[in-house]
Amino acid sequence: MSTAFLSGGGEMGALMRARDWHASPLGTPAGWPPALKHTVRLMLGARHPMFLFWGPELVQFYNDAYRATMDGARHPAALGARGRDCWTEAWPIIGPEIEDILAGGPATWHERKLVPLLRDGMLRDAWWTYGFSPIEDDGGIQGVLVVCTDVTEEHQNRLALQTLNLRLEEEVAERRRAERELAAAKGRSDVALQEVSRTSEQRRRLYETFLSNSPDLAYVFDLDHRFTYANAVLLQMWGKTWDEAIGKNCLELGYPDWHAEMHGREIEQVKATRKPIKGTVPFNGTFGRRMYEYIFVPVIGPDGEVEAVAGTTRDVTERELAEEAISRNEQRFRSLIEASTQVVWHCGPDGSMEADSPTWRAYTGQTYEEWRGFGWTDAVHPDDRAACLAHWRRCMAEGRVYEAEQRVRALGGEYRWTAARAVPIFNEDGAIREWVGTTTDIHDRRQAELDRQRFVSLAERSEDFIGMAGLDLKPFFLNQAALRLVGARSYEEALNTPVQEFFYPEDRAFIRDEFLPRVAREGHAETEVRMRHFRSGEPVWMIYTVYVIRDADGRPEGYATVSRDITERKLAEERLRQATVDLLDANGRKTRFLATLAHELRNPLAPLRTGLDLMQLPGASQEALGRARAMMDRQLRQMVHLIDDLMDIARIDSGKIELKRERVALGTIVGAAIEGVMPMVEAAGHDLAVALPEEPLWLDADPTRLAQVLANLLTNACKYTPGGGRIALAARREGGDAVIEVRDSGIGIPPDALESVFEMFSQVSQNIGRAQGGLGIGLALVRSLVQMHGGTITAASAGAGQGSTFTLRLPLASLATAPAARPDGSERGEATPVESGLRILVADDNVDAATMLAAVLTARGHQVTLAHDGEEALASARADSFALLILDVGMPGLSGYEVARAVRAMPHLDGALLAAHTGWGAEHDRSEALAAGFDAHLTKPAGLDEIDALLARLCGASFD
Repeated sequence: MSTAFLSGGGEMGALMRARDWHASPLGTPAGWPPALKHTVRLMLGARHPMFLFWGPELVQFYNDAYRATMDGARHPAALGARGRDCWTEAWPIIGPEIEDILAGGPATWHERKLVPLLRDGMLRDAWWTYGFSPIEDDGGIQGVLVVCTDVTEEHQNRLALQTLNLRLEEEVAERRRAERELAAAKGRSDVALQEVSRTSEQRRRLYETFLSNSPDLAYVFDLDHRFTYANAVLLQMWGKTWDEAIGKNCLELGYPDWHAEMHGREIEQVKATRKPIKGTVPFNGTFGRRMYEYIFVPVIGPDGEVEAVAGTTRDVTERELAEEAISRNEQRFRSLIEASTQVVWHCGPDGSMEADSPTWRAYTGQTYEEWRGFGWTDAVHPDDRAACLAHWRRCMAEGRVYEAEQRVRALGGEYRWTAARAVPIFNEDGAIREWVGTTTDIHDRRQAELDRQRFVSLAERSEDFIGMAGLDLKPFFLNQAALRLVGARSYEEALNTPVQEFFYPEDRAFIRDEFLPRVAREGHAETEVRMRHFRSGEPVWMIYTVYVIRDADGRPEGYATVSRDITERKLAEERLRQATVDLLDANGRKTRFLATLAHELRNPLAPLRTGLDLMQLPGASQEALGRARAMMDRQLRQMVHLIDDLMDIARIDSGKIELKRERVALGTIVGAAIEGVMPMVEAAGHDLAVALPEEPLWLDADPTRLAQVLANLLTNACKYTPGGGRIALAARREGGDAVIEVRDSGIGIPPDALESVFEMFSQVSQNIGRAQGGLGIGLALVRSLVQMHGGTITAASAGAGQGSTFTLRLPLASLATAPAARPDGSERGEATPVESGLRILVADDNVDAATMLAAVLTARGHQVTLAHDGEEALASARADSFALLILDVGMPGLSGYEVARAVRAMPHLDGALLAAHTGWGAEHDRSEALAAGFDAHLTKPAGLDEIDALLARLCGASFD
């Protein structure tokens, strides 16, 4: 964005533009908020003193008019500084008010308020008329704008006028008292009366002498804007006598119309507000055209009303001219430094700067206050500062010339290399009196030297091919990397080989006839080309960049190249191309998977929908309803199986699945797998043969996961074998492995698909045109689980229609011992009799799910209380006792975890069993439930077996 809002603005505009804002809390001006930009623009264009505190850090901005009220110790360091750090002496007065406005308080205004400030190192009384206003945007109040006027001088003049008025009033009162005394006494001495008159006249002469001899113009207006008093210097400036001036207004005294009209408005304002007013104005009088600074104050009469307006005016022409001269000198010095990089300065014997150096200020942008003393070191680069000062001290101690090179921060904020030289000037006693020095910008020269050194270093150490050859294409320089890249035995061999012979034979004509002529025409060119390895003859792919070398007169005298080996990149590009092909293939498989997933999830939904409709028919028989329930149970289990497979793949891919290993017999795992698939085998009319060795084969494995592996293999065999087929599972020992084979007489697997069947979203049936359902993730899951157990799995088939064989190898356990007993002394799978008539709390924001679960529990003879959010569940738990609480973990208001933690703190539910009921079934979900105080974890949808097992645990089973 533009920074035009910082244009103009006098000295403060220039300082804001020159300042490096990167390190400030606001960042660069281009990124400032619009409200800040607009306020700064307004402030820089205003002639009235204005100050701005912005943001939480109260970063400060102010204009030229306000800068005039600041001393050298404060300005320009205050620009961009934090307000609390800058105005420590005044912060107890102004700080609370600023904080109140930032918090949303109203704008404020103060007239002639005492705010003491540090000036010239001392705390001095200062009176201010000021107001604080909030600056806000859509985000709220962002800053505080201060409009202020330093009325210290006005206040002091007002006090002086008040003192004068008081003395005049005292004089009048004294005269009146004397008159009363004379009237009452009627006989007092005339001598006493004359003494009073003499004293009064003496005071009048005193005041008149003071006002007549003051260099300032003093005057009094009546309420009709006419002069009733003008001191001698004012009459002289007008070129008029008392009688010619008194009683006339400004217009009648020759003031320009605009000037007279302006003073008329100001007199009326003082009368109306009873407050002073200040201004600066030019005037052409007998002293010539001069600049005057004036103040009008009200004169309050005995009745408390304004009876006149008094004023004083001071000639400030010299001050204005001096400021203008300073500004012109600054411009001249800046122009000088732009034309020359020479900076001249002198300092005290210890290196402390006292005398100003405009050239240094113009070069660095430091103010005199920042430069003086040892402030000049702030412009030296931090890395060079310590060495610079140490060298300076050595030169002082030895009385020798100081010469050094260091980086100095230039006006634009860039550090540039400079050469400093300082000569000591000695006193008669041999002590150093002062130093006279120069600082010369050598950045460009040094940069050229550094560039030359970098090139030399590049040529010596670079891994790129760097070489130079004449116009005859004979090399005359090659770096070591060039020799290595082309396999040259020696430097001489490489230099004696013409440039064109460095390239692969098929590319030489292009280099000779097309590329080098283009380099000659355009001065440089770049291409990708193959160089030739001298020993093996293999191509070496290079980015070949060539430049024309010219002599001092600009005539071509040869070629130079800095070229890079991109052989690996070329190989990577080929790999990337292949990866793109693979990715497109994977994306296609993913698309097919999503379509298959939608199909597979709809398949069970259709019979479930039909079963529900059948149950609602009034004439349905109990036999039909029984078949419908059995069918719905099978379809629901199929959906759960699909979802479980998806979750398992996700857990394996994310590394969140953990094996619960134990020493287990292979026969136990096979029995569990067969039990799960027998309904499918029987429904298809298959013949299932199982052959296990007589000796037990012990595995160190997760029995649940291995049973899942064998069940998936048997399920696949059932699905891809036509009805009445043969399926066989056989196991044997081979060395230290258990080998399990699952064979079928099914549709077989094409040879090119034997490996891809284990990839995600791959289905054998797609390769032979027969759709059997499934998501194409079962075998991918099988392979992942087998590999987690340290085993392998392979597929074999004689082809389409020839059946398939899956061979699984798992390492046997090192010791064939029986499994250890459970800690509670029971065997896995034992159930404890269920206690009937239990009080149970069911909480779930899914009303249908909660109602159906309550119906199942009620059918089992239990008393069930329902809740549909966390607050309701917690209220029920506080009000009643329950043996079992089944809580959905994702309820609104309070989650199930929060309710569980609260329940665990209730003494009357100390013996209750807590079960988490959730659709999240990963291991870390179970761990989180355990940490929250749950005893059990049910993954939705929970079946009757899981619910009955949960009820059985009320008699003492532990969290599983």
